[in-house]
Amino acid sequence: MLPAQPAALSLIRGRLRQWLITHRWPDVEIEDLVLAVSEAASNVVDHAYLHDTPGNIEIAGRVTATSAGVRVADLTVRDHGRWRPVPAHSENRRRGILLMKAAVAELVIDGTEHGTCVRMRGRSVGDRGD
Repeated sequence: MLPAQPAALSLIRGRLRQWLITHRWPDVEIEDLVLAVSEAASNVVDHAYLHDTPGNIEIAGRVTATSAGVRVADLTVRDHGRWRPVPAHSENRRRGILLMKAAVAELVIDGTEHGTCVRMRGRSVGDRGD
């Protein structure tokens, strides 16, 4: 858990990258997962706590392996803020969800007035990181 402030974003990217390296994740998949989580966390910083006191970004990750040697990373980014209204002039916005969808195998976003939970599942990788 980190404060929803811009300075937290580089820390999130670095910690996630190191965690995936420790799990011997392939470089290209690391970059996709870091990109998707960074986008979700940036959305928390930019949007979740606009009218409230700054809150936190909660990030969790889990690696699951099958008996066939296939591994998958499940990542969650959560906040306890509120959805902001869609901007009147949003031509330069609203591409983050498309970006996250392109970077992961599965993306689920649950938003309520009590917060948002973004769940991502990375693409499957082999047991040696291939």
